Amino acid sequence: MREKDLELASRIGRWASHFPEEWREYQDWLRDIIASQSVLQQRHRAWQAVLIFRWRLFYFVVYVAGVILLNQLKSLFSVREVMVTQPILLNRYRYILQRTATLLAVAELTLCAIAALTGIMLAFYYQPTALGAYKSLTMIVHQVANGTIILSLHNIAGNGVIVLALIQIVVMFVGREFWLSWFTGWLSGICLTLTAIGLSWTAIVLTWEQTGFWR
Repeated sequence: MREKDLELASRIGRWASHFPEEWREYQDWLRDIIASQSVLQQRHRAWQAVLIFRWRLFYFVVYVAGVILLNQLKSLFSVREVMVTQPILLNRYRYILQRTATLLAVAELTLCAIAALTGIMLAFYYQPTALGAYKSLTMIVHQVANGTIILSLHNIAGNGVIVLALIQIVVMFVGREFWLSWFTGWLSGICLTLTAIGLSWTAIVLTWEQTGFWR
């Protein structure tokens, strides 16, 4: 049995030698395992010594194989990382523009929500008539609690949506987001801009001042 175990250990050594870096690091460990065979035979019975020796060889193979596999994966992912980072560095300018467009879209949706909420609150007091429109807005400003703040937020949010939407169109165009992969975002941005401009145009009439009257 000793010769078979030594032959098994030599096969393991030949296998590990195919990986020079790992073999240089763990060859002393294998030599210690082989050297411990005589000590095991002295301390334990024959079958126990064989079992312990083969278990150590098995543990060595599993451990070294795990190290080899881990190193191979690291080298593989490092190569992929280099391949991936190169186009990112080349297209970094476009990447920043795309992220900017996304942040602008979030800001636009937030302003839309503010405009919608304040518009609903103003609708409780606004009178959509030729004689009552201006009076109702005056009442909102002077008599309704926090009416000035609500009306100001509504105006700022409405104008802010238009400004951010126009900026987003420019950013998306420069970032080439009108391509097929970003076509939905490009189309929705244009629709949002046109809708915001249309609502702002009709909002001028709602105050029923001289400007709105002649519009």
